[in-house]
Amino acid sequence: MPLTKIGVVPFPDEKVYYKVATMRYIAANTTIPVPRVYHYRTAAENPTGLGPFIIMEYIEHHQNMSQELLDQQRTPDKRPLLDPDISEEKLEFLYSQMANILLQLFSLKFPRIGSLVEGNGGDSVSIKGRPLIANMNDLVVHTSAPLSTLPSRTYTSTGEWYNALADMHVAQLTFQHNDAVEDEEDAYKFTARQLFRNLATGRRLTPNPLESDNGFRLYSEDFRPANVLLNKDLRVVSVIGWEFAYAAPAQFSFGPPWWLL
Repeated sequence: MPLTKIGVVPFPDEKVYYKVATMRYIAANTTIPVPRVYHYRTAAENPTGLGPFIIMEYIEHHQNMSQELLDQQRTPDKRPLLDPDISEEKLEFLYSQMANILLQLFSLKFPRIGSLVEGNGGDSVSIKGRPLIANMNDLVVHTSAPLSTLPSRTYTSTGEWYNALADMHVAQLTFQHNDAVEDEEDAYKFTARQLFRNLATGRRLTPNPLESDNGFRLYSEDFRPANVLLNKDLRVVSVIGWEFAYAAPAQFSFGPPWWLL
C-alpha cells in the first residue's frame, strides 16, 4: 500500500521502519489481529522513485468500529457523538474488545522509550528508534521549527521524555506564526505549556521515578475505533494505523482512552 506523498508526509522512511517492526512484534507476541506485511522498502530502495512503501495483506471486513458507535444522525460539521440508541449489550461487546486490545498492548514491556526497529534479517525487534509521535509530525507540517528541536534519540526515564515533550509544546508556540492562538482568551495555551514545562523540569510529574520507569509499555497514539475493522458479527478482524505506536511511560496507558465518546 502507498504510505507517503512525496514532499508532504514527514519522516516517511522512519514511519515505514517503525510501523513494520511494530506490526510484526504485535503479531508475534499478542492475539491482536494485524495485517501481515509481505514486503517493504525505503525511498532509496524503491526503483520507481515513488518513495517508501509497504505491501501488506488486505483484510476482508464489513466496516470499522467507529461506524457502529457513532450517532448516524449527526452531520459532518458536528462533533462526533455516541449513538444515543445503542444497546448496552452492543456497547459492552464493542468496548470489551477494545479493552482487550489495550490490555494486551500494556502487557508488552520495554527497557527504553522509543520506537521499535527490526534487526538484520528481521529476526529480532528492539527499541532503537526515537519515539516518533504525532506532535512531531504536526510540528514539521505546520511550523518552521528546525529539526534540531525534535527528539533524536531514545529515553531511559519518564522524566527525560516529559522534558522533551514540554520543549516541543513550547516550540510550537515559538515557531507556528499562524493559527496557533485564535484570540486573547485562547492565549491560555502559553500559560498552560509553561506550567507543564515547569512541572517537568522540576520532576513533579514523576514523584516516584523508580516506579514510573519500571517497564515502558507499547502505546499507540492513533489507536481508536476508526482503525479497528469488524466483520458482520461485530468481531474485530484487524487493527490498523500503527504509525505512531512506541514504547511510552506506563502512565500513558493508565488514563481513559481519548477516543471514548
